[in-house]
Amino acid sequence: MNLSEKPTDKSATAGLILYSRCLEHGKWPDQIEFTKYLFLLDCGSVQMGAGRATDIRWKFYHYGPWSEDLVPVMNYVQEVFRLGWVDYASAEDRELPQFDRITEKLSLVLESLINRILNAFAHRDASFVVDYCYRFTEPMRDARRGEPLDLSTVPVTGVPPVFVRQPKTIPMPQLTTDQMTACGELRRRIAGTRARYEEWKALMEQPVYQQAMGVLALEQEISADAPPKGINVKITDGALAELDTARHE
Repeated sequence: MNLSEKPTDKSATAGLILYSRCLEHGKWPDQIEFTKYLFLLDCGSVQMGAGRATDIRWKFYHYGPWSEDLVPVMNYVQEVFRLGWVDYASAEDRELPQFDRITEKLSLVLESLINRILNAFAHRDASFVVDYCYRFTEPMRDARRGEPLDLSTVPVTGVPPVFVRQPKTIPMPQLTTDQMTACGELRRRIAGTRARYEEWKALMEQPVYQQAMGVLALEQEISADAPPKGINVKITDGALAELDTARHE
């Protein structure tokens, strides 16, 4: 195809509506992202059993799918929108421009695929979608640079593609009998320690204990509220007698 030629109606419509949906999604794409979105739209449409979404003749170019057929498609898109392509280096610094959305719709399958593509990649770095196309699409797996990509290698499953792989779940390790026994013994020890603490705490709150502390304070002439650190006190025979008398009053 001569680069000055017009795109086919199929490719032009798909490209135009994809660009509009990007803007509606809050994504002003650069040319790299737009190219990869179109490629994923083609692959996803084949997988869903709906055939190709475009007439673009894809090939392995540098680090992923590309085609000379994209040039007239992109030119046509910009003839309609006249917004230009966002610069990849400054994509995060540019505000989304005002635009008139395309009200025409593609098929339900293609509109659903576009939504899935944008949900997966629109708010990620462009390298993410490039890497996905390079590593996880069937036409790219056995491709050689400069050669056409065969979209017939995409399996027709009727199931929408999963563009973002879910993390693998790691099963919870199972305890052995000995480990379970040791855990049970540890729980019993913790429960015993807690019970002794509660018993000790209750004893400290009894009046007789508070009285004993007051006697000790008087014996050593220190404050019962904030005793200085490092002072050792002992209960004398007189203090014990006075404490005993207090308990029986």
